[in-house]
Amino acid sequence: MVLALGLVLLADQLLFGLSGPWRTISDFLPRGHPLERGIVSDRLALRELRDVGAEARSVVILGNSRARAVFRRAQARRVDPRTVHIELSHAGMDLYESLATAYRLEPFDVDVTVLVLSEIELHSPVYLKPWAGVGSWRALGDLLHHLEPSTLLERRRDLLGLAASASLAAYRDRRVIHAAAVDSWRRFPLDRLDRLDRPSPPAVADALKPLAPMPNLRLSDAERAELAARLAPLLPHLPPAGLRAQIYQLAGVAPGPHTRLNEAVLLDLVEALRGIGSEVLLVEAPIHPVAEEVYDRALREPFLDLAEGLATREGVHFMPLEETGPFGPNDFADLTHLARHRDQAAPRMARRIAERARTLLDREVDSEADETPL
Repeated sequence: MVLALGLVLLADQLLFGLSGPWRTISDFLPRGHPLERGIVSDRLALRELRDVGAEARSVVILGNSRARAVFRRAQARRVDPRTVHIELSHAGMDLYESLATAYRLEPFDVDVTVLVLSEIELHSPVYLKPWAGVGSWRALGDLLHHLEPSTLLERRRDLLGLAASASLAAYRDRRVIHAAAVDSWRRFPLDRLDRLDRPSPPAVADALKPLAPMPNLRLSDAERAELAARLAPLLPHLPPAGLRAQIYQLAGVAPGPHTRLNEAVLLDLVEALRGIGSEVLLVEAPIHPVAEEVYDRALREPFLDLAEGLATREGVHFMPLEETGPFGPNDFADLTHLARHRDQAAPRMARRIAERARTLLDREVDSEADETPL
């Protein structure tokens, strides 16, 4: 029994560890799978980070698709060619997934970690996603510490799923396996079966139940439909279904029990990164100006208070929008993401982040030089 379990774990590590065939899996992934592509991209990025070596300076950009939208590796390389910049971000990565990823960075020598977020991440509902492509027993332990006993009992099946995800990469990456292997052999992809006759926005809310009670939507169905029709001319390149999905998502951004949980996980994330010796650079993510019609932008003030409070800790730094902007309506691809193809805001923000990270790295070098005995 023990031998069989050991063989299973060995095969799991060989096939789905960092040395697994992720480049081949990436080649087999069909279009239309942003989550799965992001997971595979993160695996390849971790492999690159592993191969860099402890002597090289390294900066990791960690977060969801909003972090991906503001990061440009070529821009960062021009600012600081001596440093390796690694992106660990994909669509839907929440703070818990970022925490699990931070614990996976422990074997590597990461000098600076950039976290891109805003009040949206702090006030969005929390979902348990055992298929999210990252698992960690330590992150799960931190999460369990913040949950009430009644929640532990009620959501025990979902939490067991997270435990399985932390133990077996094959279970954690099953969506990638389906998309790259099973789906490519079928005319009708398996992941479409649970989408039939399903109302559009948002798919994740249909598939998962929020860990904490979801706040009441700020807008009614009719108000969201009217707002989508009014905003469509301002975002002509955004498909109507995508705009409706974003409005639905942002309408649920509100304070509640999930806010306290997100804040606690963010604190755990910062502590985990500081625990591996990484400087932490919090960067406020920009939001389209018209987003204030969808959710209460006054929520930015508590976010700034939290970020500025964290920045009083040793090794933690904060860049608000005032240091990376300004941002106008034409700088955005949608309500929450900068347009990567624009020639102004996105590269400017990437450059300023890279410059700030370089300053932190140079300061660390100077500090080590001062401490070196003569």
